[in-house]
Amino acid sequence: MKYWLIILVLCGAFINAQAQKDPKAKVVLDKVANATKSFSSMDIAFSFALTNEEEGLNDEYEGKVQVKGLKYKLSMMGAETYFDGKAIYTYLPDAGEVNIDNPSESMEQMLNPSKLFTIYEEGFDYKWLKKEGANTIVELIPTTDERNFKKVILTINEAKKQLVGAKLFSKDGNTYIITVKSFTSNKAYDDTYFTFDTKKHADVYVNDMR
Repeated sequence: MKYWLIILVLCGAFINAQAQKDPKAKVVLDKVANATKSFSSMDIAFSFALTNEEEGLNDEYEGKVQVKGLKYKLSMMGAETYFDGKAIYTYLPDAGEVNIDNPSESMEQMLNPSKLFTIYEEGFDYKWLKKEGANTIVELIPTTDERNFKKVILTINEAKKQLVGAKLFSKDGNTYIITVKSFTSNKAYDDTYFTFDTKKHADVYVNDMR
């Protein structure tokens, strides 16, 4: 799950910016953020790629995530990660084990996939770059040198008010790419959907680190 967590670092609590912000870009970003905040839930299928030309890396994975408030279930790279609002359950079917931990408040914010849709609100300069067909391209630049990435490019379908892609350029030469394949909002999910029930998996080793 390391690749996904690197992307989700984008969703952390960044330092408030005292920086230039492009009003034209903000209009587009606000449309996505306001729409996202209005949803009771989100169901997203996506692809995740890691590329590095110098090292010859070109890995791609498929994933799905369901989000309801702070709760989510993420399926990717042969693992399932559940967050019920308090504990994170990382289930590894091939290993027959589940790891359980209580994240800190800052970690909860960082790991919530829904934050990808509103990351521009703190800690970024941003500017409108161009139109590509039905999509608008916006660039985000971190306002602190402490982050390990140089910039983020968001691709937004302005008419649908949806983020359709994100590309992160890391300082180590890696590029991380998320492409949204499908997006459904306001599906009904019981809270139990976001909890790994150890009683129903008696054959799974439980590594409880809480």
